Amino acid sequence: MLSICIPAYNTNCTDLLKSLRNQIEEVDLQIEVLLANDGSTLFDNINRNECNRHGFTYLHNDLNEGRVKTRIRLAGESKNEWILFLDADMLPVNDDFVIKYCKNIARDKHDVFVGGCCYKKHNSLCSLRQNYGNIREDIDHKLRNKNPYSHIFFGNIAIKKKLFNTIFSTYLDSSYGEDIYLSGMLSKQKVAVLHLDNNAFHLGIENNASFISKIEVASSTLARLLRENKIDNSQSNLIKCFNFLTRYKLSSITFIGLVLILPIIKRILLWFGNPLFFIDLFRLYHFLKNMRNGY
Repeated sequence: MLSICIPAYNTNCTDLLKSLRNQIEEVDLQIEVLLANDGSTLFDNINRNECNRHGFTYLHNDLNEGRVKTRIRLAGESKNEWILFLDADMLPVNDDFVIKYCKNIARDKHDVFVGGCCYKKHNSLCSLRQNYGNIREDIDHKLRNKNPYSHIFFGNIAIKKKLFNTIFSTYLDSSYGEDIYLSGMLSKQKVAVLHLDNNAFHLGIENNASFISKIEVASSTLARLLRENKIDNSQSNLIKCFNFLTRYKLSSITFIGLVLILPIIKRILLWFGNPLFFIDLFRLYHFLKNMRNGY
């Protein structure tokens, strides 16, 4: 019925694997777990031993292939019709996490289920990743279902394997932003998506510099996908903002203004992890830069 696929890079998956083992033992269904170590050396032996102990499949990439190629390999090695992709730094919130996916899959009314993510309490008020996650990503499933293609992410998602293979058969980009591509393709194909109240904790909290770097790459990827007509104009608020600025011939002056204030914006985000409006300006700068330069 279900293959749980976990791409891992320098992450200790002990707690995640234990949680999955305990939940799978409670159901009489065909469920397998596959973990792929994407060329990392940290926790390699730990994850391998944990997989062996629980009867899970362990895969190892000699080189770092990137998230997309690793997910494609996991899908290729899986045996079931459905794949539940879980990031290595996720941890199910509730003990019925797996069975809730299985029950919805059995109803056979949707092709994709998105579980959602949330964050444990964090003491650092200056953590940009934590602040962003709490406000922008920890969203109730009822709100997510009002615009289902805007809240797609690979960290906690069940998808038909055939659909996943079709969408990513020609996608070889290793840069950060495959969630955006998946969202765009699901929207274009009008795939039936349902968001569930089935959260997993996102435990991997990067430092501010690392998260800012990811935001930069994701903004550039969004611009490239728009130019390549792989996503539509309704896919992102950033695209809607760009269209507004273009319509009223404000994109150039906006870009120049952002160039002037970008060093201040970046420094404040690095130091204080707030305000999130500055992240929006940072994303807009890199999006406009990419659209102007066409790379």
